[in-house]
Amino acid sequence: MKPYQIVALIGLVIACLLPFIISKYYTFILAVTFCFAIYALGYNILFGRTGLLSFGHALYLGLGAYTVAFLMRPSLGAYRIFSMELILLIVIAVSLLVGLMLGAICVRYTRIFFGLINLGFVSLWYSLLYKLRDYTGGSDGLPVYMPTLFGIEFGYETFRTFVFYYYVLGIFLLAAFIMWRIYESPFGLALKAIRENGVRAEFIGIPIGRYRLAAYVISAIYGAIGGALWAPLSGQVSPDISSWLSSGDVVFMNILGGMHTFAGPIVGAFVFYNLKVQVMHFTTYWSIILGGIVIFFVIIFPGGIMGWVSRAIPKIRKRFYAQKD
Repeated sequence: MKPYQIVALIGLVIACLLPFIISKYYTFILAVTFCFAIYALGYNILFGRTGLLSFGHALYLGLGAYTVAFLMRPSLGAYRIFSMELILLIVIAVSLLVGLMLGAICVRYTRIFFGLINLGFVSLWYSLLYKLRDYTGGSDGLPVYMPTLFGIEFGYETFRTFVFYYYVLGIFLLAAFIMWRIYESPFGLALKAIRENGVRAEFIGIPIGRYRLAAYVISAIYGAIGGALWAPLSGQVSPDISSWLSSGDVVFMNILGGMHTFAGPIVGAFVFYNLKVQVMHFTTYWSIILGGIVIFFVIIFPGGIMGWVSRAIPKIRKRFYAQKD
């Protein structure tokens, strides 16, 4: 086995055992972290792989969360849906459709223009969530009820602590595996070529418009899945999940972890979200402290945490073999 495979296997074993070691609260926090890791992983194919910086990707995080809440609304009566598997399929279909429509507009532009157009869309979505009170609950949001997993109902306490944690972990592993295959595919390598030099990529025959749109749609789907899994854990969805601050969080996650590495957004999501939770416990001025910590990390690790690791490992190996000889 390769070193990264061994590390991934050890991480998986630890993730499976942690709920039996840590408290219920931290099990809940870890489950939420996996939701944001899916969100960050999807964003990275657009930002780190394709080179398109979006300031409005929380739109899809909120789209997934609100779709879950809409499908469970009591007003739907007999048409209410509680099956998490069916809900995820609907969320994927909705995010695919919205991603295609908005992406067809956004990918016509690059650099700051791409980011600002996405910021405009998420601001519009955020305003609609506030204004359409009869449908979205306004600032109060909408409640989210307990879904069934594979047709099985679980008690609230069991659902929040163990069962849904492993469900989210399973979805995360599947999402990570699919993304890894995308990264290693000719399509993923073409996205990297577009990031490095779009003009040259187009010259050698890569349809950069279609490839950027495909990356945008994949990113939208991952964001919506993360939001859909987060909603039952939260128990309530509100417009704050789609604010521009949430859009900024995923950018920080990618930069912090290392946007040009596969594991970077995952590590960034774990570090950023758990730092945020811990700092919020100690002071109401958590945003100032968190901002300072993030700046410190970016200065110390300019290529992100995993970027630093990827550079350090060859040096360690070289020193090890030099001492061995």
